[in-house]
Amino acid sequence: MATEDQTESNANEVAETEPEARYITKIHLENFQDHTDTIIELEPGINLITGSSDAGKSAALRALNFVLHNQPRGDAFIQLGASEAIVTIEFSDGMTAQRIKGKSRNAILINHPD
Repeated sequence: MATEDQTESNANEVAETEPEARYITKIHLENFQDHTDTIIELEPGINLITGSSDAGKSAALRALNFVLHNQPRGDAFIQLGASEAIVTIEFSDGMTAQRIKGKSRNAILINHPD
């Protein structure tokens, strides 16, 4: 039978082996709607994106959806005059997910530091 000290020690070992939660640290929008080259840096916890009407707040959320869920479809979000739109999401563990969409290119690139 385990003593109280052994049980506490086992609980600490389990807690030490659990992976840290992954969160988004940066969103980089290139030629996505009105964002020619925009970097949004995020902190752990709750982040607020504020701005006046038509400042690009919804476009930033749409860009996240573009990378994570392949929405919106089509190419109407590519900035007028640009050949492609690129959205890169960087995570706290160093992983990046990049989505590239152009008339002749459609790709998603995942890079993990391990």
